[in-house]
Formats: sequence, structure tokens, C-alpha cells
Amino acid sequence: MSKSNILLRLQRLAQQKYTPWFAINIHRVSLPFTFVATQKQYAHHLIPIYKAMPKTARGLFHVPTPLHTWLKNQGIEPCHLNTNKGTGPLVTAGICDIETATRRPIIYVEHGVGMQYANICFAHLPGGHDARDRVNLFLSPSYRCGKIDQEAHPWAQVSIVGCPKMDKYFVTPNVPKPPTTDYISFSTHWDWPLIPETRSAWPEYRWALKEAARSYKILGHAHPRWGDKIYEDFKGIGLIPCREPNEIFEKSMLHICDNSSLLYEFNLLNRPSVVINSKHYRKNVQHGLRFWDHIPGCMTENLSLVELIASSLAQKEETEKHRKAIADLTYVNHGTATQAAVSALLEWQETYILS
Repeated sequence: MSKSNILLRLQRLAQQKYTPWFAINIHRVSLPFTFVATQKQYAHHLIPIYKAMPKTARGLFHVPTPLHTWLKNQGIEPCHLNTNKGTGPLVTAGICDIETATRRPIIYVEHGVGMQYANICFAHLPGGHDARDRVNLFLSPSYRCGKIDQEAHPWAQVSIVGCPKMDKYFVTPNVPKPPTTDYISFSTHWDWPLIPETRSAWPEYRWALKEAARSYKILGHAHPRWGDKIYEDFKGIGLIPCREPNEIFEKSMLHICDNSSLLYEFNLLNRPSVVINSKHYRKNVQHGLRFWDHIPGCMTENLSLVELIASSLAQKEETEKHRKAIADLTYVNHGTATQAAVSALLEWQETYILS
């Protein structure tokens, strides 16, 4: 819709004796987009979108005080965290941020690959309800993930954009950058007792990783919910503590992981992975993706971890084809997701005005 048409519509509304509901929408959506991230892992997904937005559409970026210096180092002026400051649309990658925001349109950027678990309906997972029910626009990484949320929330809009945070690791679209070192990496999910498949395999592979660290330089990364202590444990067995996942994407030539979206983000770079299974994981329960349909790497079954690392590094054409097939399933717009996300936001803005 052109600016002249919008102004004409506003003039007509002003002549009326009442304020219809869509006049409120026009007022809200013509305001800049406010970005909110209560945790650093959410900010990683929002920063490239925020930087690529037109200045006229880009509002404040809210983060907690401990993240102010970090966000400044990313080239963004931080604003004190307040999800209710302003009435314009709010863009976030955290479900908890939606729960605290009131009376404003919500855009949710999916911060994971879109993993689901059988018979589990949880707001933090695609297809969940509660806070997700308040979302006006979902920015999804894949058609698979977008379909899940569209079916669960038919009143919302869904745009399939990919993973903007991964764009900077591509030389050109579909051509990822090579690793800058010969390091390998390990990451683990937090030990979430929701179901057996959300548990961490770290305690079971501690000694195997210690053995592997004698032969390879290994970066050790953990879900933020683990806290600081796990990094001391990593250091104690010879791993190099790595708090920022960016280091994994920049430096690592192979990734070891139990169950995390990092597994699929790393796979986008067409590098090999080793997938480790906890004794808790049930082989007879199908959740899809990681369990057990689309596994982006070799699993530790009959080989030791050291043997499997060596085997995986000897890349074969078939494994590259397998990685690409999974990358295409889990993410679209390899290397161009940021612009797709910005376009989706601006198009939604016009659509919402017309609603």
C-alpha cells in the first residue's frame, strides 16, 4: 500500500464518529519495530535482522543490563529491558519475552531448528500454545517448521525465512566459508528432564572426550542453562572452553553434539558431525529430525569417539549429499535469510495495516 493510500484511509477514519479496531492496528504498526532479547542466544538471531532493517522501521533494541556492553560491541545501542515500552510491534526470539509483553503485535523469530517431541505441547516448541497463541507473525527456518506453527495457529501469518544468524558464515549464497582452524568442537544440550530425549549425553561421554582431547583440539560449549561450572569441567578434561557458539561456526572443522539446534546450524556449513546418544534416548520413540529421521552425522554405535572423528573427517561424497539434503530440509535461504526476514517484516507491516 502506498503512503498516499494510507494517508487517504486515515483521513476517512478521522471523519468517522468512532474508532474501528483496524485504526488501532494502523497506529501500532506504523511505529518502528521494537526488538527484545532477554538472553544472548536470542540476540544472536535478532541482531542481523535489526542491522538490516531500514532506519525508519528500526526502533529500540532492549536487553538486560548485563548484556549492554556486549550489544554495544555488536554495533547496536542497547536500551534498558522493558517489553512494554511503546506500542509498536515487538520482535523477539524468546517465548519468555512474549509472556511479559502486553497489548502489542508480536513477531516471533524461531531460534531453533524446530524440534518437536511426540505428545508434548509446550510453548517453547513449534506447535505449542500459551505464549505462541499471541504471535501475529512467525519467522520460521523451514517449510517443515512453518507448517507446524501454521496448523497450530491458523489466525497468525507465517513466513519461511531461514536462519539469519548463519548468513555471515557464507561467502555467497549456498557457499559456506571454510573453518579457520583445525579445531573440532563439542556442544551439549542442558539436562532437561522433560522427557528422556531432552537429557544431556555429556556425563556419559566425559571420559571419551578426555581421550579425544589428547589427539584433537576440542572447543567445549554448553547450553546457557548449565551455568559456569561446566566450563571448569571442560577445562579439567582438556577441552577449550567456548561460551560463544560463533567460535564453533568460525573455527571448527567437525562438531560433536547430543541434541541441539547447533547440530543443524553447523550442518548448514557442509562440515561433518558426530552425533552422540545418551543411554536415556529411546530408539523405539519417533520424534522426527534428530530422533530418528534426519540425523546430520555419524552416530557413536560400534566405533569409539576417536575412531568416529577420524572416519567422519575423511569426507565422502555420499555424506556430503546427506548433509545437503538435511540442510535443505531444515533451513531455507542459505546465506540470504536476513534479507528474507526483513522483507517478511515489511510485507507483514503493510498486510497488517490492511487487515
